[in-house]
Amino acid sequence: MKQNIDELAKFKIAFFLQSLAGGGAERAIVALAGAIADQGFTVDLVIGDAQSDYHSEIASNVNVHDFSTRSPVKTMRCLMAYLRYHNPQVIMSALDIPNLMLIISAKLVGYKGKIFISQRAVIDASLRNLKPCRRIITAFLQKLLFPYADTLISNSKAAANELLNRLSIPAEKIITIQNAIDSERIYKLSLEPLHDKFIEENSLPVILTIGSLTKRKDIQTLIKAIAIVIKHKKVKLVILGKGPEQKNIDTLISKLNLEEYIHLPGFDVNPYKWIAASSVFVSSSTEEGFPNVIAEALALNCPVVATDCPGDTSDLLEFGKWGKLVPVGHVEQMSEAILTTINASNNPDGRKRAADFTPDKVTAAYLEALMSMQCQTSSNIWRQE
Repeated sequence: MKQNIDELAKFKIAFFLQSLAGGGAERAIVALAGAIADQGFTVDLVIGDAQSDYHSEIASNVNVHDFSTRSPVKTMRCLMAYLRYHNPQVIMSALDIPNLMLIISAKLVGYKGKIFISQRAVIDASLRNLKPCRRIITAFLQKLLFPYADTLISNSKAAANELLNRLSIPAEKIITIQNAIDSERIYKLSLEPLHDKFIEENSLPVILTIGSLTKRKDIQTLIKAIAIVIKHKKVKLVILGKGPEQKNIDTLISKLNLEEYIHLPGFDVNPYKWIAASSVFVSSSTEEGFPNVIAEALALNCPVVATDCPGDTSDLLEFGKWGKLVPVGHVEQMSEAILTTINASNNPDGRKRAADFTPDKVTAAYLEALMSMQCQTSSNIWRQE
């Protein structure tokens, strides 16, 4: 690739998020913004509320525009002001609500740049988790507004298919780019000491799950599976994350008398030291886009058990080659898969699969997408040999 550094710096690419509140999507966008800034582009990270979990991971060469509000209305007002004043050539949003907010704001101010939205979840499964009224409104707005985006980037084949089939988005406007896995960085972070009494107090195998404590993560099924596992082999379960299902999870743990075996330490900005200390990583989700945390577990060669849910989990695991797949919500099969994985001496080396998602490959794919329409009209800024 030939680049003129001065010209690259004049080209502004913006990313919009409503907050940095501790999900895999937010972390992926923060990493992508830094990687593109490293290529010489001017990069803005535009955030409703940036004072959250991943703020410390924002690269120093990324310009942060923090609106310091969690109000969607105030965020949209600030976003419209940003678009008027800064006018980036390209802006990309991620996640359901920010995608809608960006399109509405851009249309209201007559923004002339290119709008990219990143659809990171399977729409049908995501809508099922909403209350009926909100589900109807969100589905209506997605069908009405998504066609106004210049390009829709999906991080999973399943989500891309729904954009095509459910929302009737033309195929030429849809691009699938899976998330980057920086194995070198993950390994370095995994070496940080883990000072946790629950982990240190005995040598029982550790089963780990990571994610927001929401209904779609279906932590309850995993807890019930662990109750069965413990009857055959004593293990410890660590649930790393926070969210609205915390109270229901605590209630179930108490009901099953599992307080001795289950630990909820909350959110940790460095989950990799927990993965390194674990014998098995489990994903019990009812749906996923591209499941970052499974790929990260593979990068640390932690054996994986996951639900064969809507999304790209089975594709990532190549239909069972790199980890065991079980039906969604099936307690007994999950417990059997966990026991088999703990006792196996020949689990696959997940690092080989994680190597398919290097940051360089993913950053290049995003830049090709973000620059494509600009290059058609004006530029020698970004050209592939």
